[in-house]
Amino acid sequence: MEIPEGLTETQYLTRLMHRCGHVLYHQSRAGQQQDAVLRILHDNGPMTQKALQERLAIQPGSVSELVTKLENKALITRRKDTEDRRRVVLTLTEKGASAKRDHPAYPEEHLFDTLSDEERRALTGILQKLLDAWKR
Repeated sequence: MEIPEGLTETQYLTRLMHRCGHVLYHQSRAGQQQDAVLRILHDNGPMTQKALQERLAIQPGSVSELVTKLENKALITRRKDTEDRRRVVLTLTEKGASAKRDHPAYPEEHLFDTLSDEERRALTGILQKLLDAWKR
């Protein structure tokens, strides 16, 4: 572990943990929203982007960003409504349906794939030890 110049080991560890927490928070939140979209489309079939936005109670820009991410992963398709070209209809792809069935916690499930089982156990032990000490 190479510590950047001007930082102590404690400062560096604190910054790394903060960055990990930030990523975990946003990955989890994004994962929950993505899972919600997959669930909604799975349970209700194709729907307009506006209807999905209302269902999720989020801003139009947020739903657009979420839909783009899911579309880039080939989990949903987005197409113009044939009856009203101003509306966008979202449909779950087969890959999206499979992801919904096979991976209920889809993105979150893979956060620690880069670690071996032994590394996961070690990390779990270290984090628990820190939390126990900080609670005192």
